[in-house]
Amino acid sequence: STSTSTSTSTSTSTSSTIATRNSHWNVGKFDFECDPDTKYLIKTLGHQNGLGQVVRAIAAEAFFISIQTDRVLLWANVDQRPSNFFSCDRKDWQCLFMPMTPCVLTEEDMKNATAVEQADMVEFQREGKFPSHLEDKRVLILNSRPNHTVEPKGVREAFIRHIRALFDKNRNGDEDGQVDGQVEGGNAAISMSQPWNLDPDTLEQVYNFIMNPNGVEWQQWFIWAPGLMYMLRPNFRHRTELDQIIKQAIPDDYDPNKSIGLAIRAGDKCQREQKCYGFDTYMRMVEEMGVQRKNQTSRVYDTVVLTSDSREMVEARFNYTFTSKENSHDDHDLNGSDSDSDSSVATSTTNTSSPQPTHPDFPFRFLVNEQDPLQGHGKPQDYKDQADAIMISSVAAMRMQMLAQTTILNTCSNFHRLAETFYLAGCGMAKNPYFEWLQENNNPAFHMRCKA
Repeated sequence: STSTSTSTSTSTSTSSTIATRNSHWNVGKFDFECDPDTKYLIKTLGHQNGLGQVVRAIAAEAFFISIQTDRVLLWANVDQRPSNFFSCDRKDWQCLFMPMTPCVLTEEDMKNATAVEQADMVEFQREGKFPSHLEDKRVLILNSRPNHTVEPKGVREAFIRHIRALFDKNRNGDEDGQVDGQVEGGNAAISMSQPWNLDPDTLEQVYNFIMNPNGVEWQQWFIWAPGLMYMLRPNFRHRTELDQIIKQAIPDDYDPNKSIGLAIRAGDKCQREQKCYGFDTYMRMVEEMGVQRKNQTSRVYDTVVLTSDSREMVEARFNYTFTSKENSHDDHDLNGSDSDSDSSVATSTTNTSSPQPTHPDFPFRFLVNEQDPLQGHGKPQDYKDQADAIMISSVAAMRMQMLAQTTILNTCSNFHRLAETFYLAGCGMAKNPYFEWLQENNNPAFHMRCKA
C-alpha cells in the first residue's frame, strides 16, 4: 500500500488532484495511480471561510479520520468550482501547498465513490470506525458536517499505532535491510536500536502523554499539530518566497527572547465577530506585557513582531511615533466603551509641517512583512487575483508569530487558534516560548469580547 507515501510534486499545471481520465491524461508527472488495494477518503474544503476556519474545522477532522482508517486523503476538486483561496491556473490547494499524496483517482473511481452521511459520522465518532456497509468501500466522500470539537473514539490509539510502526521500522531497518547511519547533517550517528535518538522509555512517555485522558483542549491540538503542519507544507516555489519574506523581515541583531508577537485580526472581523481596539490600545497592552515579562524573565523586551490583515493597523505604527498634533489622539478611553472597529486610527496626516513624537518613550521597534497585501478582510470570495499573494502572506504571518518569545493572541480568531497550535507544538524560534490570550490579560480593560 502507498497510504503513507509523501509527494514531492511541484506541478501547478495539473487540472486537478484527482485524475480526469482513465489514461491519466493531463496529470502531473509526479502523480500516479497507487496500489489498487489502497483506500481513499475525499473531502471538499470550504470556499467561504478564512484559512484558520477551513484548516481547523474542516480539514483537520478529515485528516485524522484518514489516519484512523488507514485511508489516503485527497482534497476534491473535480466537478467543483475553483477555490476562492487561490489564483494560479489550477485554482486549488496545490497552488501554494504540497499535495497530500502522489496518488490520484480516475473519474470512474469518483463515480463509484460512496458518500459518508451525517449518521455515519455520528457512529464513527462513537465507535471509532465506519459502519460495516462503508468499511470495504474503496473511495469514501465525506459529505457530513465537520465537527472538530468531538474527538473520535480510538484516534489517539491510531497515533500510537503509527508511531510504533515507524519506530520499529527504523529500529529494524527499512525494507531493503538498510538503516540510516547518520542524522541530518552527518554530525551524529543514529543507533540502530534508538531511532530518532529516542530510547523505549522516552517513547513510552510520549505514548502516555498522547493517551492522557485528562488532557485539556490545547493538549489535543498539540497532538494534532503535526497533521496540520503536513497539510500546510508550502510547495517548493512558494517555500522560497516565504523564506525570503522572513529573511527580509528579521534584522541582523534580532533576538527572539526580547520580542513580543502581536497578531491583530481587524478589518471585517470588527463588523461581525468581535469588538475591536485602536492601535494605541494595543500598544499600551504591549508595553504592559513588556513590563510583565521583564519581571518574569529579567529581560528587556525591545521588539514587536506585528502582523495584521488591516492596513490601518500596520501603517499606524508610523503615526505612532511621529504624527501631526492635529491627528494625535487615542482610540478610546479604556475606562469607557470600546470602539467597534479600528476606524479611529489615523492612517495618514493632513498636516505634516510640524511632526511631533506622539510616544517618544515607546521602547519597541516593529518587525513587519513589508510585502503583505493587507487585504483588510477574511473573505476568500473577494480575494480574486490577489488570492495567492494573500495566502502566502497568511502563512508568512503564521511563521512570523513563531519568531517571538512572547506572543499575544485572540480567541475570537480561528487563525490565532491555529497559531496557538503550532506555538504549543514547539514551532517557535525561542527556547521557552510564552503566549497569552487577549481575553486572559492581567488588565481586564484589554479583554476583547467575541460576538456570538
